[in-house]
Amino acid sequence: MLKKYAATVESLGFTPQCLLEPSSTVVYRATERSSEKDVVVKLPSSISDPSVITRENEFLEAMGPTEGLVPKHAYFPRGLFEEHPVLVRPYVAGKTWKKEERWKLDETHRPRLERVVNKAHKLDLGDIDIRIQNIILRNDGVADFFDLMVVGGLLTNVVGKKEYDWRCFNKLFQD
Repeated sequence: MLKKYAATVESLGFTPQCLLEPSSTVVYRATERSSEKDVVVKLPSSISDPSVITRENEFLEAMGPTEGLVPKHAYFPRGLFEEHPVLVRPYVAGKTWKKEERWKLDETHRPRLERVVNKAHKLDLGDIDIRIQNIILRNDGVADFFDLMVVGGLLTNVVGKKEYDWRCFNKLFQD
């Protein structure tokens, strides 16, 4: 079912080194329907700006029609790993990401996403709280690295900057 993309997924290796590549490479997260495991798919990208967050429709466009994958975010900008390497840690070990192994924010003394959404609302970021809920809230109410990245991307878009503004991003995680 995933034969077309199997080589890309398996050859990715999923290490910080392979993710720190030129912006011509996009790394997507998806769920394989047959196994319900999250997989990583690396594809060439026409996106030249490494600060762009690729949305689901861009994932679909890049992947083409496939019955085997349920698309999720995301796009890995080079600068994100350079500035926040600790966020890469949970993903170094493997090529797949099992749901039960997801990095829970509350396990690292960070707030649950409900608090993040509330803080975003208090910061008067417009409809950012709704957009965050639509994109990153999961059944268990916790976030993983991809979720954090998307929050950073949304905040970047809100403040109208082309690159990640981690000062704005970090405000969400301050009590």
